[in-house]
Amino acid sequence: MPKGFQSQQCQRYGRYGLEWTASFCCPWLFKAPVVAVPDNSPKDHAEDSKAARTPDVPEFYMEGMDTPEQTEQTDARDLIHANFCAFQEQNQIFAPAAPLPLPVLVVTGFLGSGKTTLVKKLMQRRGNLRVAAVAHDLAATINVDAAFLASMAEVQRGLGKGESLFQQTMAACRDGDVATLSGCVCCPGFDDALSTAVRNALTQGADTGLLDYLVLETSGAADPRQIVGALEVRFGPLARVRLDRVVTVVDAERVVAEGHQWEEAQDGASHEDQLQLIQLSVADLVLLNKVDLISPEASASAQQLLQRLCPHAKVVACSHGDVPVPELLDVEAAAAVPSAAVSHEDNPACWKVSSNSLEATRPSHEGGFIKADMKIHHRVAEWSTRDSGSEPVRLARLQHLLCHTLPRLRRWLRRGKGVLRIGEDPTSRWDWELSGQMRFNLRRAPSTSVPWSTLVLIFSESVPDAEFTNILSVLSALGEPSVELPDRIPKRRQAFARELSNGKPAFEVLEAPEGAGNVLHFRLTGREHFSLPADLDLSLHPYRIDLNALNAELAQLVNSEKGPVFLGIGDGICPATKATVLCLLWPLDVPQSTAENGIPEVDHFMAMLTTARGEAPSLLTRHFSHVTSCHCGH
Repeated sequence: MPKGFQSQQCQRYGRYGLEWTASFCCPWLFKAPVVAVPDNSPKDHAEDSKAARTPDVPEFYMEGMDTPEQTEQTDARDLIHANFCAFQEQNQIFAPAAPLPLPVLVVTGFLGSGKTTLVKKLMQRRGNLRVAAVAHDLAATINVDAAFLASMAEVQRGLGKGESLFQQTMAACRDGDVATLSGCVCCPGFDDALSTAVRNALTQGADTGLLDYLVLETSGAADPRQIVGALEVRFGPLARVRLDRVVTVVDAERVVAEGHQWEEAQDGASHEDQLQLIQLSVADLVLLNKVDLISPEASASAQQLLQRLCPHAKVVACSHGDVPVPELLDVEAAAAVPSAAVSHEDNPACWKVSSNSLEATRPSHEGGFIKADMKIHHRVAEWSTRDSGSEPVRLARLQHLLCHTLPRLRRWLRRGKGVLRIGEDPTSRWDWELSGQMRFNLRRAPSTSVPWSTLVLIFSESVPDAEFTNILSVLSALGEPSVELPDRIPKRRQAFARELSNGKPAFEVLEAPEGAGNVLHFRLTGREHFSLPADLDLSLHPYRIDLNALNAELAQLVNSEKGPVFLGIGDGICPATKATVLCLLWPLDVPQSTAENGIPEVDHFMAMLTTARGEAPSLLTRHFSHVTSCHCGH
């Protein structure tokens, strides 16, 4: 109502202007009252008040009192006011809060680019944010990426939760949950599975206050346009899902080797090159990952190429998925609460979601140079002992697979990953990965809770049928015992031990634990390299060297080298102290196929040893850099 009209009505009707205005503007206020009313009606109340007056009261006292008509009007006005207040309380003060949107981050990128590592880094730095993840895998029955995320042993410091970063569940609706989404994007039923996973996170997580953010990691072999399109709808059950950002992770070595093909031939490119271009076309942020494997000049050139291909996106170079949280999530730092308490503990960062609006914070991107109806398929070799309950994987057969079989298929091999139970290291589980550049990654978690093994290999669609059938047979034989050669194993052990001890830097040969099998156990100590006594305890002052961490890092460096080189890690017995230490493993027995073909295992051992000795000097220098020498030279 205009202000002038309202003032005019108030002047016209005087003290009853409120009653008229309320009845004119809010007629529902004159319905049955929502508050309790007195037992007596206004008329009865007025009659009782009149009867209560005594005739002895002077009339000039009665002149200032309300008449019965005025009393009735006053009671009606009070009733209107009570109803109005109850209406305001019910619809404003005690009304349920409006449902909040669910922000979603989509992480895409080609096979082996580092998407899972990026998600792990993000979860380690999520601070007070409640984040869940949905891991999409091309494998139909085995989702290794979800198992990797759910198997993290690190506990997030400072949160006081006492729980691991992820728990694999059926639905991602709470902080730390990981839900699986398996199968090809173009297969029937995938849209329903995606909608169900996101809707569960929305209704069971965001609406109940248990979830702030959802991270969706797509398969590296999947076209992300269908997933992005499903999250951008503005109607239906997913209307309150807000797609904040799409992050595309790119392998720096792949950009250097094949980037010029993406720029020169877009429509005429191969299916896999077109898939990479599709993943770039939907990106808001492009992460050039693994820049530590290329030169600074090559990194700068790769960033410029990606910026030309994606002028709409921001390009950031990184290593091991190490990116600040605000670059990935639409959050801002929350104000710190002042406190007089003094603590030496690490306090996690506090973040808050930037906006509660349903409006998306990203523009819609159209990959116009990509065919909309293009279908990209890969061939997936899946192997698992979860249901069969077979024997654990034999290290000799695994080494033969990685160093002999897969290098022959590197032309078609795109990705490999697995969770393995190794017979020669029974108290641990191995999380193994392989990228398209034939680089291995091995994470060893001391745990006996993995009674089965699983492994997935992804090939291009052009892999020959004979080669694909052969790799399936090799996978099925991973748990079979290797060929026992009693007369050759001792000779091979002596020859390999002599090579380890005589070269520079030298390795220390350890004793094998009980039940370790035919495996050579050794480690790098640096005693011979720095001319230190053989019985010196390097864990004491002034050295304080963590030999377990040193050898774990050496194995990682060897496995990350290009080429058929793989080095396992496990437990060994120190000859001097008889203590169980972490060491490097090399199998001494030979698989049946290798023995029949006469493949020399010595060549693989020497290739591994050459790579390890090439990495050892700089590694020892870094680990011993804090040790100072006195004037006598010690």
